[in-house]
Amino acid sequence: MQSADMPMKVRVCERCDKRQVIWNGNLRHPWKVEPVPDMPPSKPTRRARFWDAIGAALAKVTRPIRDRVRPHRRYAGYVARHKWFVFRAGLRTRAPIWRLLIHDYTKLMPVEWGPYVRRFYGGRPGVPVTDDDSDDFRRAWLHHQHRNPHHWQHWVLRQDDGNVVTLPMPRKFVREMVADWMGAGRAITGQWGAREWYENGAGEAMDLHPDTRRMAEELLKGQDQ
Repeated sequence: MQSADMPMKVRVCERCDKRQVIWNGNLRHPWKVEPVPDMPPSKPTRRARFWDAIGAALAKVTRPIRDRVRPHRRYAGYVARHKWFVFRAGLRTRAPIWRLLIHDYTKLMPVEWGPYVRRFYGGRPGVPVTDDDSDDFRRAWLHHQHRNPHHWQHWVLRQDDGNVVTLPMPRKFVREMVADWMGAGRAITGQWGAREWYENGAGEAMDLHPDTRRMAEELLKGQDQ
């Protein structure tokens, strides 16, 4: 005779819907098992306990990996989003297609990738986000300016005597620069707000050649904000 405290189940025939109360046992097709209401659930089988232990062990191993990968995944998503919006804006500013395709390619280099991830996304849990004064990020930012002529800093020359000379930017780089402003605004804020951003003080902080400034402002005025 079965013990009264053993878990009880109900099996139902899929052909005739006949219900029969049974005790523990292995059932085969066409029987399906339904739990009896108000009965305690049966204990997990040895196989279920084994796979639960495997899942817990894998989660313990993969959690630190996910925490380390998450900042890099977020930064990669931002770079892709930024390049897409710059491409769309570049079509409006009539920047060269090739320049739009290779726009900010140096952000994918290790010399910039790591410092940018640590600067904007913290790198990994427990590591604070660095600031603009860190030499690590400054070197990456300087590398980016030297390799990407669509930045106005690329055309500022510091001479040996200490004087600073601002050179005029070629038109194709001015068009890409304005597209970069527009794409960055859309990727970060969700709006094409480059003209407002420029007029609220960002333009005054830039050391632009008069011809470069004139063309950039004309391009900004021609865009719908």
